Amino acid sequence: MTAEDNAAAVLTLLNTALAPRDAYELDKVPSPRPPQYVEITLSRMFGGERRQCGSIGATGYRVTVRAVSQSTVSSVRRDLEKCRAALEFNRLSVGAHLSTPIQFETEDPAAYDSGWFSGLQSFTYVIQE
Repeated sequence: MTAEDNAAAVLTLLNTALAPRDAYELDKVPSPRPPQYVEITLSRMFGGERRQCGSIGATGYRVTVRAVSQSTVSSVRRDLEKCRAALEFNRLSVGAHLSTPIQFETEDPAAYDSGWFSGLQSFTYVIQE
């Protein structure tokens, strides 16, 4: 189970919720940018219970979703709500593993952002290994 596997699972959930638009990893956002889209990042979190053999029995992840719109703050809020509904309290299937329920962590509210509008939400989850 890799970070790439986790990102693919997150994108599957988000793309279903956002259809017909897509969510993208940062390096996959089309150029020129679409007028409205969502981008994600995924990172491993510190911690996990250590086993006597030295391995970690669970791995935590943080996923961020940034909704971006060329036109309105309301568009950003709507996409963030779709993302929240798709992620919060749901579980990810990553290979043969199932995550804990995804938990909301924090957000940067929708606001003006360099000629566009954007807002960000962060979520966390853990996968038993």
